[in-house]
Amino acid sequence: AKPVRTDVAVGDGTEYTDIYVEQHKGPPRTIAASAGYGTGEGIKAQASWTHRNLFPPEGALTVLGTLGTQDQSLGVTFTRSNAGRRDRTFQLSAQAAHTDYAAVNGYTASLSTRWSYDSTPIWRKTFSYAYGGEVLVTAENDYNPAIADLSRRTFYVAGLDGEATLDFTDDLLNATKGFRLKAQVEPEASVEDGFHPYVRTRLDASGYVPFGSFVLSGRVAVGSIQGVARDDLAPSRRFYSGGGGSVRGYGYEELGPQVVIPNPDYDPTDPKEKDPPTILHPLGGRSFN
Repeated sequence: AKPVRTDVAVGDGTEYTDIYVEQHKGPPRTIAASAGYGTGEGIKAQASWTHRNLFPPEGALTVLGTLGTQDQSLGVTFTRSNAGRRDRTFQLSAQAAHTDYAAVNGYTASLSTRWSYDSTPIWRKTFSYAYGGEVLVTAENDYNPAIADLSRRTFYVAGLDGEATLDFTDDLLNATKGFRLKAQVEPEASVEDGFHPYVRTRLDASGYVPFGSFVLSGRVAVGSIQGVARDDLAPSRRFYSGGGGSVRGYGYEELGPQVVIPNPDYDPTDPKEKDPPTILHPLGGRSFN
């Protein structure tokens, strides 16, 4: 960028100046990859390919793949930035996934859409929101009391999603004072041995108080599912607690009601067997705090 004289007088001995800006188109494609290990989630590697303007104007396509010891997935997302108005984003996503955690083991295919008006580090917003919908089919292991073990069940789920956030902190990524409130409501319906409509709600609040050269921070989260029994919910649609980002000091998704089931890795014929004959299986719940 450089200033350009206009020879147009302002009237106080100065003149207006234009700014000449020369722009060059950047590479439209991005390839990214990451890998890591979590005590509750095992080894995980992710790779993505993005074309930021495959569908002009501002229509991006992203392909994301995950390969891990406990989950694998492949998804495609179309994103339209500034959709109809500035800072409003539209997304359409399709995904196929397999998960193998202590709480949830299953295969899922989903199609979802989302409209959002988000806050970013560059353009901070006190109020932001998002809404959308999702349809999915999932085949998951669930506890069957008749056999005191897990059996495969298939669920068909359709639902809407709405969320709103109030942000009164001083920084989006590194807050030192203020508070945030986020509310989420998800009306859903599940088909498996009958039609089961229900509503998932969740409220998160976090606060930050400067304390000398430190920051005292705290977080409270509550959630509830109304209108359906726990056993009529797909295991992946229930609430779980425990692990990083939830309640530290507990295993990932292992804080809550559990049942004893046979350990599928136990081999009584192996004289060197070290696995226990039974394990604890998290059931999840309809509420958490």
